[in-house]
Amino acid sequence: MTKITLLVTTVIIGLTLLSILIYTTIITELPNTASLKNINYQTPLKIYSHNNVLIDQFGEKKRTTPL
Repeated sequence: MTKITLLVTTVIIGLTLLSILIYTTIITELPNTASLKNINYQTPLKIYSHNNVLIDQFGEKKRTTPL
C-alpha cells in the first residue's frame, strides 16, 4: 500500500469511529418517545394569528403573570 492509501484509510476509519461515538452520545441523551407523547402543560400554550388574535389555548392551568 502506498502512504496516501494508508492515510485515506486511516482517516475514513477515524471518522467512522468518531461518528459512532457522537451517535451513541446523542442517543443516550434523547428522551424516551413514550414520554414525549404525554405532555403536561404547566402554563397554557397560546396560539395567535398574524394580527395578534388568540386562536386557541392548550393546557389547564391558567396563571396570571405580572408584567
